[in-house]
Amino acid sequence: MSSMAHPTEGAWRALIDGELTVEEAAELRRHAAACATCAVRLSETQQSAQATDRLLDRLGAPTLSLDISTVVQSARQSSRRRAGLIAAGISLLVVSVAGATVGRPVVRALVERVRALVHPAAPEPTSAPFDQSRGVAIVPGSETRIVFDSVQTAGVLRLSLADTAELVIRSDSQVIYRVSDSGIIVHNGGSRASYDLLIPRDARFVQVLVGNAVLFEKFRDQVGTRVRPDTAGRYLFVP
Repeated sequence: MSSMAHPTEGAWRALIDGELTVEEAAELRRHAAACATCAVRLSETQQSAQATDRLLDRLGAPTLSLDISTVVQSARQSSRRRAGLIAAGISLLVVSVAGATVGRPVVRALVERVRALVHPAAPEPTSAPFDQSRGVAIVPGSETRIVFDSVQTAGVLRLSLADTAELVIRSDSQVIYRVSDSGIIVHNGGSRASYDLLIPRDARFVQVLVGNAVLFEKFRDQVGTRVRPDTAGRYLFVP
């Protein structure tokens, strides 16, 4: 802990709640004594804990009738977010489990649930709109299009049909790919990369375009292109 520039808020809370060892607590207090910023944080944490205790004391005996709006209003007036969250959690618990004795561990667990509802974490994006890499693979749908959005001045596209389930495209240098339900967009402006494109032989419909120009088209067993395959069965496209 001594290597930590500033202990976390959780560390200060653990200190106030008595959840640290004697050595850990002593080290935190030494840090606060030498760090003005952390001394303020420790003071604020202590004040927040005191406000929490006052709210917990309002529970009284299990038979106490607690007015929810009064507790929430008190929490708001305390201007302490932690106290407000605990007050809301206590109110919910009293409503759902009337007459139960509330222990601090139960309150703490409930506070975390309420905190998640009041300030939900932003959802993690499933994927970035564009993926910069040297290759992507998808399972083609009923109609799949691979679109190069720019004409290159150099580079070769090598296209092959294979008995695979995935459509795979790889490049020899980084370009930006965008994957959607309809296929792949290759954002290749200014690139001089070369590409290997592997298309499943069983794919129903696949088009390869440069801009709006169709370079290659496959529908069931029929292939449409101006390029003849080489001896290895690959279709080679050059600028």
